[in-house]
Amino acid sequence: SQLATGLARDGWRCIALDIPAQSLARIATCSQASTDRSVVIDIGAGELSIVFAENSSSQYFRNRIRFSPQSATSTLADALGTSEEAAENLLAYWGLGGVDLCDTTGLEKLIAQHLSQWLQQLVYETRRTLSFLKHRFGGNADCKIILCGGGANIRGLPELLTTELKSLVRFAEPSVACSWRSAERYS
Repeated sequence: SQLATGLARDGWRCIALDIPAQSLARIATCSQASTDRSVVIDIGAGELSIVFAENSSSQYFRNRIRFSPQSATSTLADALGTSEEAAENLLAYWGLGGVDLCDTTGLEKLIAQHLSQWLQQLVYETRRTLSFLKHRFGGNADCKIILCGGGANIRGLPELLTTELKSLVRFAEPSVACSWRSAERYS
């Protein structure tokens, strides 16, 4: 959304920025624990793109599924009356806490409470797609679910979705070819 806003300031009209299905399918092969079948979920600002991949080849693509009017960051910022940058840091560093809420701090409970509707809709759309994939491509017992995109940067989200969806969910791992060098040491 920031890129689209920047383009609009320069007089360009950005209708959509979409990741190609095959690029999302390849995310599954970047993993150390990759399997033959994977579901890659790209979580954006209130939208999902879901790819079912077999052997890193896209077999099914459900693009730009609107599940929320706002991103998780915007939802939390509005609820707490903070900036989006502060909300983004809260989501990345505190997140949702434990799935069973036993080891969860007060701040993590507050975040989970304010994101409950966002999370319910995310789970609902994901379940719908997984159910369709199960009927169309057979059982998905060995299928891994991989999260990527800006909306996936919520600490504790894979654990919560693993419990809700009864499937192993994890974050996408950066490609081995990615190396980041900073101008300043330890920056």
